[in-house]
Amino acid sequence: MASLLLGVLSLVALLGLGGDLHRGVYLLIFSGVIGIAGCVIGITAVVKARWTGSYRPRGAVGGIVLGTMAALLSIPILATYLAGAAGGVLVVRIAPTTVLESAPIRGFCCGLLTGIVLGIGAAFAGAQRISAGSGQRRRSA
Repeated sequence: MASLLLGVLSLVALLGLGGDLHRGVYLLIFSGVIGIAGCVIGITAVVKARWTGSYRPRGAVGGIVLGTMAALLSIPILATYLAGAAGGVLVVRIAPTTVLESAPIRGFCCGLLTGIVLGIGAAFAGAQRISAGSGQRRRSA
């Protein structure tokens, strides 16, 4: 029964994969470890039951199947993520320092230019309102 519970828990953990990448990595690790643990517990229970000549334990085969499915799903995804992270680290280490140092300057210049454009646009919008509202109404006599 424990292997079935661990197998179901490892598959349910895979359902939590979503937008948060850091949490997803922890869920993949958790799912792989718990899936493998479910397989080990299930296989141990089946072997011990055969050795003693008793009936097969309830839920052992289901735990082995579900744990294997979770491990086969989570471990390749995790390996792909780790390969991408290692490639990203290598690219950053190989890149020249001028590229890394110019990124904050580009961000500052883009922010400054955006602020200037928005300020000029706001000045024109405010100037129209002031000039339109400053006129007096004419009374008809």
